[in-house]
Amino acid sequence: DEMLPSHPYTFNPDIYQPSFLYIPRNLFQTIPETLTPTTKKHRHSIDSSISYHMPHWNYQSFTPSQQKQFISKYFPERLKLYNHYTLEEERTNLFVYLYLYINGGLYISSEYEILKPLDAVLDSSITADLYFMFDHDRYISPRVLASQPFCGFWIEVVNLMEKRKNHHYPQKRDQIDRNTGRGLLTDVSDETQYKYEILSRTLLDPYSPCDTTYDKDSFLRPLSHNTGFLTYMKCQTGSSDELLYITAAIIFVIIIMFLIIFFGFFLPFFGIKSYLFTLERLRSFRE
Repeated sequence: DEMLPSHPYTFNPDIYQPSFLYIPRNLFQTIPETLTPTTKKHRHSIDSSISYHMPHWNYQSFTPSQQKQFISKYFPERLKLYNHYTLEEERTNLFVYLYLYINGGLYISSEYEILKPLDAVLDSSITADLYFMFDHDRYISPRVLASQPFCGFWIEVVNLMEKRKNHHYPQKRDQIDRNTGRGLLTDVSDETQYKYEILSRTLLDPYSPCDTTYDKDSFLRPLSHNTGFLTYMKCQTGSSDELLYITAAIIFVIIIMFLIIFFGFFLPFFGIKSYLFTLERLRSFRE
């Protein structure tokens, strides 16, 4: 088994010294199980940006096997839940929440490259348990999360994950969002009274899914474009997900009706021609 990661950069003991931050300078990320050439290139950009802009933070990255090892060590009772999930993103979300509970600090998705030190964004005149960034749909984004250690919010989150683990949805994205991701985080936030600060999305990630270039003055920059068909259609038409689903269903019904009419009209015609051709062959054979 892989060992839990050591510190890839020079460990700076000042991360645990008093500062204007209310969270430990503890930055961590997760690494996908399969690294494609593009993913490897992204990892290089991420590591370079972190070592350049945030060398004074304690940085760790975790592979899936290291995530599982962490949960086995600190939350053996949650290992069954971890193994229950079939999607890697669901398992990763569980790990992120449990890691934040034990260590606190800052989680940034490996979909981002860091362009500036994030200390200034996390500075606050009010002591908060949690720091959230809302996405363009006004859900709590699971891509950027910060927390003090031992914040009970994360236990509430994991408890709700246990309750929803057998909920199934037609769309994989909905399955992830509602059972382990942004929908679940937002539900727990709405139902509990933990004190949180909202991180400025304008400063961190001002880009919408419809942006084709990432050239704004921000602290983070996405490493790739979201080029899914539904996203493309939403950007082109300005439609909501629900309207796109309805439109797709209507188009599907029209296609089915066209096929029924087509085959209903032409098949009898082709059938008669085939029958007459067969009779001609039989006559020729007898003669």
